[in-house]
Amino acid sequence: MARWWENYPWRVIQTNMRECDISTLDPKRFVEDLLSFNANAVLVSFGGTLANYSSAVVDHYINPALPEKDVLKELVELCHENNIKVIARTDFSKMHESVFKYHPDWAYREGEGKELNINSYVCTCQNGGFQQQFMDSVIEEIIRRYHVDGIYCNMGSFMVVDYNIKLHGPCQCENCRRLFKEQTGMDLPLKDVPFASVKDPAVAAYQKFKGAVMAAQKKRVQMLIKKLDPSVAYCSVDYVRQETNTEPGRALPHWQYQSASNARAIRGCSKSADCASVDFLGFSARETTVTPALQQYRLWQALANYGGIDYFVMGTLDNKRDKRAYDGIKKIFAFAKEHEELLSTSSSAADVLLVRSSYQIPDPEERGWIRALTELHIPFDETLTTSLVEKLKGEYRLIVLPNKASLPPQVTEALSSYVKKGAAVLCSAKVPARDQAFLNLLGLGSVGPET
Repeated sequence: MARWWENYPWRVIQTNMRECDISTLDPKRFVEDLLSFNANAVLVSFGGTLANYSSAVVDHYINPALPEKDVLKELVELCHENNIKVIARTDFSKMHESVFKYHPDWAYREGEGKELNINSYVCTCQNGGFQQQFMDSVIEEIIRRYHVDGIYCNMGSFMVVDYNIKLHGPCQCENCRRLFKEQTGMDLPLKDVPFASVKDPAVAAYQKFKGAVMAAQKKRVQMLIKKLDPSVAYCSVDYVRQETNTEPGRALPHWQYQSASNARAIRGCSKSADCASVDFLGFSARETTVTPALQQYRLWQALANYGGIDYFVMGTLDNKRDKRAYDGIKKIFAFAKEHEELLSTSSSAADVLLVRSSYQIPDPEERGWIRALTELHIPFDETLTTSLVEKLKGEYRLIVLPNKASLPPQVTEALSSYVKKGAAVLCSAKVPARDQAFLNLLGLGSVGPET
């Protein structure tokens, strides 16, 4: 079915399988567990860093715990028989050290040129062959062999982080240094910080460089998938998956409206929203679960804002040790199934629109306005700056621009036209005097250096 993901009533279970899980995976039990949750989609670990099947792609590291029979093939077939969509989870952010031995040019390199090895897996670079030709070959093999319904690429960015939650700087591999020099005439910076907070032009140039590389990869993979099978959904293009999670050491208070805001922002960009609630405590504590009450709170938020629901666990449903959250989550999934037509076809009647900068956790100013509107019980929509022009086709009486000191010219022009029709714009930010079009939009005219 072409474009099955549009207005799909997402009820997803994500099983992030460990290396050992494939050896005991029983496809029949696996699907029975999904049905007990009323799930209609599942995210399953297929390949990339580790192949959970007998891959024919050269240098695709095969899970040493792999059984003789192809359990993924049986699992996909049983899911399809029970009307459950299968999203193949892939990850190309790391390669096994045995692959690195033959392809050192595929690795991410730190400032002194050293690779980053994390528990026998070496971080890769987006400009290397692992995230180029190899990635394409694996995705093609999975689609051709298993006829999955979607592809999800985990950690598909330049962010390099270890399990101690330490962020590492820009990749210094030969490919990155050469391409950056060719495109900018500058040397790669050693630190990757928001360019608005520094004066180093190389850092600002690197932000644009990263964005261009990531956009090119996304476009390349999208074209490959649609050429192979247009009915396969590509995450971040055809639908958007965002996580609600915690992390030890993250500043308090935790963002209490994350799931609701995720659902609104994704739907506000005219995408299907897969709102995942992460069962475990964090990236560095994946065997410790959060409370059942918190899981339910997140999922109800997503449903209340017409987003899909997604329960994300380590391992599989049957071998997870802490199952205390299951009963409560099953009730929410059952409610979502009972009302799936209403939840998947309803549209917002809000006449207030809040504009966010990205899908990531909103910045403090954005969070403040989201909290204020929520707790004042004022219905509102959310969208991203990149989707604002399209969103202005709706009927809004107020556009809220938190911490937006400047906007692209086409966005400012569209907002100006919208204001002339009777809408109001509320901006809470320091506005640079050089952006005269934005000042005119706000009715400020000419001002000092900053206001």
